[in-house]
Order: sequence, then C-alpha cells, then structure tokens
Amino acid sequence: MIGFEMKATGSGGFRQNRGAWTEGSLIALKVFATAGSLANKDSLHSSQRGIISQIESNFSAIAKNRFKKVCSCSLNFTLFMKGDIKFKYYFDSSKKSEQIQSELYNIFASATDEIGDQVIIYFCAIVDDFILTNFNNYSEPLILTIEVDL
Repeated sequence: MIGFEMKATGSGGFRQNRGAWTEGSLIALKVFATAGSLANKDSLHSSQRGIISQIESNFSAIAKNRFKKVCSCSLNFTLFMKGDIKFKYYFDSSKKSEQIQSELYNIFASATDEIGDQVIIYFCAIVDDFILTNFNNYSEPLILTIEVDL
C-alpha cells in the first residue's frame, strides 16, 4: 500500500476514515524528478524536485502546529491507538498542554520507529473532529479509538 489509512470510532457516534500518501511516496516522486533532470538536463525536473522538497518541509511545520493545538484541547478522553501504532493515552484537561505534548510525543516515539508528518497531521485532524463532535458530551466517559494501517 502506498500511504496509510486511519479508521476512527468513538463516543457520540463518532466515525471517520482518513488516508493519504506518505513522505515515502514523495521521496519516490523526488527520485523520478531527479532521474528526469539527470537524463534531460533541463530546469523543469529540477524545479519539480524543489517544489516537492518545499512540500515536505511544509508538512513538518503543519504537523507541529496541529499537534500543539490537539494537546491543548481541554477535554478529558481516553485515546486507544491500534493497528501499526499501539498505545493508550488519557487526555487530562488538568495537565498543561506542554506536558501532554511531551507525554504524547514520547509515547508515539516509543510505539513506532518513525512516524511521518502526514500521519501526525491526519491523527490531529481526527482528534480535532472528535473533540468538536463531543465537546458538550459530559454524560459518559469519552473514548476515541484510532486504527492505523501504515
């Protein structure tokens, strides 16, 4: 499979499927662009390679900003990650966002060898949508389960 897929279910009837290309897919595009520029010695392939590099660097900035936002959500819920990334984490609104960022980052780092920026971006999008769905849901303990297929 080129890319990844995430399937989420949670409190309040929350359901979502997301998927995208990975950075590895972009590396393949960069290789093709480089091969073309070496074979053709033209500026078109060189500029394509530059555009792909710029896209990759933007993913990193977006992932950091989205992750920071998710970690400051002020909602109590339990997150279960399943599939290729496995862990359990409790989002505790009494903790500072910096503490949640550190804890969650370390859990991600120990759960998988390397996680790409796109996976983090889509993870954060799911959590954002879950929070919006359940922001006023105080009747039950909130649970979000995300299954990841890398």
